[in-house]
Amino acid sequence: MKRGYSTFVGIDLGGARGKTTAVAVLHTCGESQQPVVEQVAARCVQSESTVPWTDPYLLALIGDLAQSGKKVCVAIDAPLTAPACVRCTRAMCPGQSLCEDSASLWLESTGRALVHAEINSELSVSLESEGLARSKPLLEFHETSRALPLFSYVHRCTEIELHYRRGLYPKQSIGQGTNSVANRGQHLRKRLATLGFELNRNLIEVSPRATVHALLGESLARGYKHDADPWSTRAAIL
Repeated sequence: MKRGYSTFVGIDLGGARGKTTAVAVLHTCGESQQPVVEQVAARCVQSESTVPWTDPYLLALIGDLAQSGKKVCVAIDAPLTAPACVRCTRAMCPGQSLCEDSASLWLESTGRALVHAEINSELSVSLESEGLARSKPLLEFHETSRALPLFSYVHRCTEIELHYRRGLYPKQSIGQGTNSVANRGQHLRKRLATLGFELNRNLIEVSPRATVHALLGESLARGYKHDADPWSTRAAIL
């Protein structure tokens, strides 16, 4: 889908103090609209010193770009939505199985089925390697403690879908929708709304590792960010 953006702001979001936050700004140019990197910075330049990318500096940068008349799209590497239970406003909980929230219903049905399907596949390979016959459901052969419990106050449908159906999202990142970076991302989403940025329109949540996996294969995605020099690693991948 082409949306006609001319400026892109990529934010690798860190904790609230901003010390591990980095920003990249790209512009399209020429008839081919080829994106060109204008700025890559782990710290914000203020006067003759540099400061961490805390929210006020991020908002100031994005606000200035938006006011310049350019069509700006912001991409943030952090959860921008909360799990179903975290955003719920009910005073009393009926339980996940009785919840009417569409996300909770999906986790209880489709999500749980996806998790169990992967476990069955893994157990099938294990049983075949051990020479055991598959004469009854695999979940009856072995304990299923390895199954990922699907709690709507921890998990989002997004990560379950990407990992268990599409095989893109790293399993260790599942259930991180309630950590400090996620909390900051959800707050930043609301602050950016005052500047005219709407989720899934000109504000998007991204996963660099999942993107590398989808576009360039599992082998490159597996070693992503594990190199001693991450800048060289990303340049080599691109």
